[in-house]
Amino acid sequence: MIKTNKPTSRNPRVISGSAGGMRLSVASSPGVRPTSLRLRETLFSILESIETDFDEILDLYAGSGALGIEALSRSTGSAVFVERDRAAVDTIRSNLTRLRFSSRASVQHLTVEKWLPTSEASFTLVFADPPYHESNLQDTLTDKLKGFLADQAVLVLEHAGDQSVPDSICDIPLYKNRQQGRGAVAIYWWRDRV
Repeated sequence: MIKTNKPTSRNPRVISGSAGGMRLSVASSPGVRPTSLRLRETLFSILESIETDFDEILDLYAGSGALGIEALSRSTGSAVFVERDRAAVDTIRSNLTRLRFSSRASVQHLTVEKWLPTSEASFTLVFADPPYHESNLQDTLTDKLKGFLADQAVLVLEHAGDQSVPDSICDIPLYKNRQQGRGAVAIYWWRDRV
């Protein structure tokens, strides 16, 4: 039996949308670190300010799934979650079922390196929350996403606050980089295509 935490005050809550206020369960796996509430609030405030399209969401290195679930809560779109940890996958599925998002989401139990998008995929919003200081991340993301991003796609890379980030990923330039505590998010977006 896979052990997961039940929703508690220490677990992330959905900030806004149809599931706003609901707490998420988090797998007790050592590599799963949910994005802090303050960092998620900052991130989604920026995403809404640039009118991000939440129709086709991809959450890579999904961990708790909090980023993809937050985006689902704010939209009627669909999401794909990719996570290698079995307990995290089961917990994401459980959260999706409890929040009634299962019909709008799929959870893939794979490493990002082994995952392949479907031929018709055209993601409008991509979250990537890899282990901090992951090597070859830029190459991995470019290899996986090239040809599968919509014209106005936004890519969000979560990283350690002391880590430098690439100037572009998948030829999308860095738009903003925001830090909260030890974590940070780099937002990649074609500002001039608006």
